[in-house]
Amino acid sequence: GPQGRTTVAVWDGADWQPLLSGPEWSVSTLVAVGNDLVAAGEYAAASSTIAAAARWNGVSWQTLGDLSGLSPFQLALGELRGRIVLGCYTQSSGSPLLVWDGATWSPLGPSFGSPNSSTRITSITPYHDGLAIGGSFSTIGNSAVGNWAVLSCSCYANCDNSTTPPILNVGDFQCFLNKFAAQDTAANCDGSMRFLAARGCAG
Repeated sequence: GPQGRTTVAVWDGADWQPLLSGPEWSVSTLVAVGNDLVAAGEYAAASSTIAAAARWNGVSWQTLGDLSGLSPFQLALGELRGRIVLGCYTQSSGSPLLVWDGATWSPLGPSFGSPNSSTRITSITPYHDGLAIGGSFSTIGNSAVGNWAVLSCSCYANCDNSTTPPILNVGDFQCFLNKFAAQDTAANCDGSMRFLAARGCAG
């Protein structure tokens, strides 16, 4: 429209309204996490451009950790069970997915690609109980994938898949204990990240 806007604005049904005290940098990706809004992009610092992420709580922006080592032009945001997931660009093997634990960013999932390959995540979206990710990568861990995969984290009450009443029974409890002991993702009911596994999908 004819009026200037901050780098983040909200549509009120008739016009775009700027968020007060918007971040003074160029926003490239947004995601809603609970009642908050998370933005990622880049800002100018000295003679360079630095990657950044911030969270809007309805009153002010809070910067989320230090992302100065990342490429500011290759960022994607997602949300998994209330946690912020950031996709980025990497020039060597490692996970291009980072998860915010409230204080720091840490790698999420196994390594992508070979030691000398570059990887980038361009899209992160909710998919069933996990995330669908897309970008430029051909392998995750020891699995070959075709530039997209699903990060899955499943937990279900009917663990033994019984079909006759009562559907939920003591067999489900024992099944859960067995899967928990084996660190199976089906026992990851609290959504913690350590049991997440990446797998390619077809069909």
